[in-house]
Amino acid sequence: MYLYSCYNTGAAPTRVTDIQNFLNWFYTSPDAANVLQNNGFNPVGAGLTGAIQAQYLTPGNGTAIADSSTQLDGCSAVAANAGAQ
Repeated sequence: MYLYSCYNTGAAPTRVTDIQNFLNWFYTSPDAANVLQNNGFNPVGAGLTGAIQAQYLTPGNGTAIADSSTQLDGCSAVAANAGAQ
């Protein structure tokens, strides 16, 4: 799965929240693990799940997925409102 860390939310105000909610569901929900297994995939291991949550879903760590208007986390080095469309 390829994702950016910085998103411009001008056209879609809930974009960052939607991505964060999906990733939290995908990496932590037993329902997601069942969907993966029912489609022939193994669930992501706990070690990798924890690393993904810590790196990309924990605000304030410098690399978390963020809204480009905030200039925080994954958007700290991106011009204001210039994140991924």
